[in-house]
Amino acid sequence: MRIKALFLDFNGVILDDRELSYRSTRAVFTAFGVTNIPTLEEWRSCIGSNYMDFYRKYGIPPNLTSSDLNNIRNKFIFENWNEVSVRPYCADILRHLRRNGLETAIVSAETRPLLEKRIKENNLDILFDRIYADASPKKDHLVTALDEFGLKAEEVLFVEDSAEGVVAGNELGLLTIAFLNETSYSFHHRLEVANPKFRIVELSDLIDLVSLINIGNIKT
Repeated sequence: MRIKALFLDFNGVILDDRELSYRSTRAVFTAFGVTNIPTLEEWRSCIGSNYMDFYRKYGIPPNLTSSDLNNIRNKFIFENWNEVSVRPYCADILRHLRRNGLETAIVSAETRPLLEKRIKENNLDILFDRIYADASPKKDHLVTALDEFGLKAEEVLFVEDSAEGVVAGNELGLLTIAFLNETSYSFHHRLEVANPKFRIVELSDLIDLVSLINIGNIKT
């Protein structure tokens, strides 16, 4: 079956921001007086689109909402905006795939203000057919994306760097791709345990992967 669309996570996949994201999490805990702040290793083991579960686990009171937490997080990220960038040649890769007939979408738990600002300033907004921000839990938004594109799950590649995201994609029958870059959010062994259909190290690997699938050299 020919690949018709590519869905991508944003943070850690398109945007190389793992360290900044972790520091923004620390800022949230500090702002609300939590002293038992998780380490980077603990954060990488737990973080995903269901981020409120992570915050609750490490001591954020149940009366605080996602808006309360994101107000702190977003402020921290805006203040440190220029520390991170999108991954090399991202726009060129997307243009190539779109020229070859793929529709594209971002499905991300990132808040809309941050996501839209980042993609617009990098001229990526014209390279995506749809943007699904605030995608928490991610599985629900993947269902919406499939419905709105009018596609079957087996026609869609889904790139993720969190184990939770890979599991969600697998449950829907998407062709999941674990992003095993050195700055991916989840540990590589956790991504492997999630049992992705494919694995890539760089976004540029998508070009060959799509080509090989569509000519039948790789079975889905």
